[in-house]
Amino acid sequence: MRTALKCLLLLMTFNLYAATVTEWYVKTDNDQVKLKVDFFMTSTCPHCHKADAFLKQLEKNVDWLIVNRYVINKDKSALALFNQKLREFHASDFRVPSILFCHSRWVGFDTAQTTGEQLLKGLSYCHQQIKKEGHLTSLTKEVLNRWSLSPFQLSKTAAEYSAFSIITSTAFFDAFNPCSVFAFILFLGFLFVYPARREKIIVGLLMIVAFGIAHYLQQAKIEAYYQLLIWIRWLVILLGAGLVIFSVLSLRKIQLTITGYFLAFLSAIAVFAYQQTCSRLNFSLFFQQWLDVEKVQPSLAAFYQLSYQLIYLVPLIALWLAGLYFFSGQRGRFYQPYLTFIGQLYLFAIGLILIAYPLFLSELMWSVLLIVLLTFIGWFAIRQKYRTR
Repeated sequence: MRTALKCLLLLMTFNLYAATVTEWYVKTDNDQVKLKVDFFMTSTCPHCHKADAFLKQLEKNVDWLIVNRYVINKDKSALALFNQKLREFHASDFRVPSILFCHSRWVGFDTAQTTGEQLLKGLSYCHQQIKKEGHLTSLTKEVLNRWSLSPFQLSKTAAEYSAFSIITSTAFFDAFNPCSVFAFILFLGFLFVYPARREKIIVGLLMIVAFGIAHYLQQAKIEAYYQLLIWIRWLVILLGAGLVIFSVLSLRKIQLTITGYFLAFLSAIAVFAYQQTCSRLNFSLFFQQWLDVEKVQPSLAAFYQLSYQLIYLVPLIALWLAGLYFFSGQRGRFYQPYLTFIGQLYLFAIGLILIAYPLFLSELMWSVLLIVLLTFIGWFAIRQKYRTR
């Protein structure tokens, strides 16, 4: 009897869970994939009517869309459903138009040529991936959630600002966004650990190039970027172990110069890859969407892309040059032992994180606290060492 009751309870729990999880697609008898789109709007919203017209036209052009429309200011059940859907996305705002598909939420709509094009890109991508993989993968969800960031703002931005303003401001915001904390710390860690000026120059250049490559990949090749996160997990563990060993040997005055260069280059890519998941506010992706909407000549697009990448790297280059200048002076040489030990702690901690839980790199608050703590411990320990001499 108890076994039967347990089975019944388990079945009820499963049914309740299944009822609350959205099914984002269906497969017909002839194995055709059709996407389900939930469109939430109000009758008084002009942008909602633009989005509705776009979706109606899209339904005529493709046969793999099922659009369910909900007018939340006229139907209480539609409003309740919208609230339920928002909970699935851990959201609390009721902004409309909201277009939900493939576990992604796209808010706002301006024109078919701007917002509509990005929306169609997302729908087509999801449809193709489900046909290819046989189901909606976590990789597809991640890519779509990044793409859905802010397509509504693209046309407004393009209309109000020049290309120069968009490129420079977005690149600088991108460089100083919260996701950059560990990148700067890793960079400083290697600069601090290497005592010779020539070594600081080489390791700095290698890491700047590595950050540039990783940044371009996650901006222009986002699908490959997130696929890379899946593939490189074991490599990241090896890199973490390498950083731990390198920092310990450095602490014992055993310098592996060439090995350290390879570690610096590869760990820069690994740290950048994992820390970029800290926020949905991805400025480089916004720039890429803007570039797609602008439809400029390939040569001009390449120039814009190169300009953006160089401007993004300017703060890192400035930090590198400032470090070289600082360590070339008497004060820099005086503080070198302090900073070397702090750098060793930085690399040791990042190595442990890469081994145990690399997604910790995307936890902004804890990462900042860890860096402050390591800096304090390093400074205090080295001062005590010199006082006891």
